[in-house]
Amino acid sequence: MRVVPSERSVDMDSGQRTASVVAGAALLVAAWFFLRWNDRAIDEAFPTLSPPASESHPLREAVEVPVREAVAGAPAPPAVEPLSTMKVQSTSEAPAHTATLEILVERDGLPAPGVWVWVASPDDWPMLDCLDLEGSLPVSARFERTDASGLATFHELVPWIHTVGLDTAQPPANPWPRRFVMSGLHAGYRHVIALGSAVVRGTVYYHNGQPRGGAGVQVVNEQPDAHHLVIAAIARTDAHGEYRIEDLPAAAWLVLMDDDGRFDGRGLVERARVETVSGGEHVVDFGTPRGLPLWSGRVLNAFGEPFPGTGQLQLLQELTGAARMGPIDDHGHFMLAFSAGTFDLAVHVTGSPGGGFELSPVELPAHDLERDVVVPGARLAGRVVAADGAATSLADLRVSAREKGHDYPAAFRTVTTGADGTFRLDGLAPGTWVVGIYPGRLVEGQTIEVTLAPSERVVELELRWTHD
Repeated sequence: MRVVPSERSVDMDSGQRTASVVAGAALLVAAWFFLRWNDRAIDEAFPTLSPPASESHPLREAVEVPVREAVAGAPAPPAVEPLSTMKVQSTSEAPAHTATLEILVERDGLPAPGVWVWVASPDDWPMLDCLDLEGSLPVSARFERTDASGLATFHELVPWIHTVGLDTAQPPANPWPRRFVMSGLHAGYRHVIALGSAVVRGTVYYHNGQPRGGAGVQVVNEQPDAHHLVIAAIARTDAHGEYRIEDLPAAAWLVLMDDDGRFDGRGLVERARVETVSGGEHVVDFGTPRGLPLWSGRVLNAFGEPFPGTGQLQLLQELTGAARMGPIDDHGHFMLAFSAGTFDLAVHVTGSPGGGFELSPVELPAHDLERDVVVPGARLAGRVVAADGAATSLADLRVSAREKGHDYPAAFRTVTTGADGTFRLDGLAPGTWVVGIYPGRLVEGQTIEVTLAPSERVVELELRWTHD
């Protein structure tokens, strides 16, 4: 093992930190169904550089704000930036001038009158709150109904991005939209939201074959639509485990089942893929009335210990698009229903990379299975000490490591320090790792490079930290 200081620092100024956190939140919205971004992921977001051009995801590109027709008389808005890089402006910081937002809703290319449309600031209405079936409208939300030409017009809005939801049914006494634009829309422009005549319906079952009432189902674009938008429609299963989502245009969709209807990546999540046609009715079931086998076990590190905190185990079939994800408790235990077949296996736990630990594919039989999952790799452990010796709390600092030459967000492996400043990061492969800390910085603005030999199991470090 070789440890050397590096002249390059990953510490950034406050503006870069803000951009990094906003980027993390935008990616969270884009990939909620894999739990690569949950509340813990946001908390552990570490200042990073932008990903290389080759690092892309079909939903990540959907956060670009589409520019349509300029609304007559609206002031010129600021230059449009990707949502992942812009700082969302609070309504309390709104400039004196305002703008008009026009939402044109179409169904199979024709105007769609009578559709309810809501708008609110992302500060008041973040996307994870929108996708929560137990959510509620913020006080600041405004709504309009599209006119005979399919147009809903909102005047005197802050000329910035806005969260937009819509519903094709008469809203109940406590209205809550069942469809959301996952890309923020910019006031001062006209945007087109495409509906259609396709239907996706189906039944959700428990692993024992009983219908699962109260589960959440979401249908979301697999790719941005012709207007560069990603639309998510949500529903809850009834007492018979059945759901129905209407008004979908012809497109390729991901259908997501979340057992608690929150879509925050923390519970049991299943995913399927469907391609709709205009006027078609498509059936997508989760589970079967015959029941499914269960895989139970523990997720452990190379030392036979559970990773700290909770996590998620993910099974994926890339060709079919089918995926299952189940929770890992704080003792490493998991239990996940599955169908027989070969699956790519990934583990999302504390200190894993953005895409989780991607392990070897597994062949699962058509019967119950008890088997542990072991994540190989060395351990980086140690303690953070205050460089000036002051009695400063060293709890909840973020210590990160990334492979040298990989500085995009998903490459960072991050853990928080304990009350005494200690930390532990497992699952490191042989090679050179760059170590950093946030907030604050290592003394003299340096990071540390640690070179792990294939035979090494544990490397201990003492990191000298300053809050400046």
